[in-house]
Amino acid sequence: PNWYGSFSGQYGCGCSVETVNATSIFMRTKMATPDFILFTGDATASGTILANMNVIQGSLQAQFPATPLFLVLGNHDFPGSPVGTEADAWYQQMADMWG
Repeated sequence: PNWYGSFSGQYGCGCSVETVNATSIFMRTKMATPDFILFTGDATASGTILANMNVIQGSLQAQFPATPLFLVLGNHDFPGSPVGTEADAWYQQMADMWG
């Protein structure tokens, strides 16, 4: 399901899981074995940020299981916009998810 629990995207509210997966598959058709993948963040339009990041990470990992994935968090990827040591727990959750 997409960020709202259905399989259709909604304007301004992110895309469906199918779209995320189709994008990962398309990426693999263009380059099957990249040296690494850099995900540049700001993917969350709505919904739970961790759940959304998990969908994206899972989709990329499924298509590129041997490729290192690197995450750069964007300003929309922080719930409540924590800064400094306030963000330590959030960074740890992201590190645990993305390795």
